[in-house]
Amino acid sequence: MPTRDVFSVQELARLRSFGEITRAELIRYFTLTLADEAFLRKFHGPRNVLGASVQLCTLPWLGFVPDEVNAAPAAVVDRLADRLGILAGELAGYGQREQTRTEHLRQILAYAGWRGIDAAGWKELDEFLFARAMEHDSPTLPFQLACPRANRPAASSRLCAGRPARAGPASRGSASATATRPPPGDGG
Repeated sequence: MPTRDVFSVQELARLRSFGEITRAELIRYFTLTLADEAFLRKFHGPRNVLGASVQLCTLPWLGFVPDEVNAAPAAVVDRLADRLGILAGELAGYGQREQTRTEHLRQILAYAGWRGIDAAGWKELDEFLFARAMEHDSPTLPFQLACPRANRPAASSRLCAGRPARAGPASRGSASATATRPPPGDGG
């Protein structure tokens, strides 16, 4: 069942964008290590360094990176810009070419130790989530139950097969951050 048949336009927009961030999340996910900073400095120009930093930190926070990177919460942009010594306004011009954002994201995924999911994996995940929803005779029930508890109720489970075992700055770029798939029903 396509997501457009399950979720309203507003719910889809909410799932595909940045949400509100708590102070704890800001500290946990948007703190750069020295290794992160060295990696980011490889991108040319301050707007690319800042844009790539938003992508790098957003990935473990949301489980994906929204298309509109420059729509990141102001607290996120300010924190990263301050750490990198870049004006926060530089982000406004980031990724005018979609290819730039995409290429940066490919490099970030490799650095952070994330892997893709193949068609068979997507099918298995889709069937698992659909079965859980149908157990309750409501395709949106898991979404509704998760909303109060998670910043991104479906987004993180959407990519659960591709995330590193540990999320946050300590795992980025380290050899110990291996991507594993939790067993079905693990909620992971």
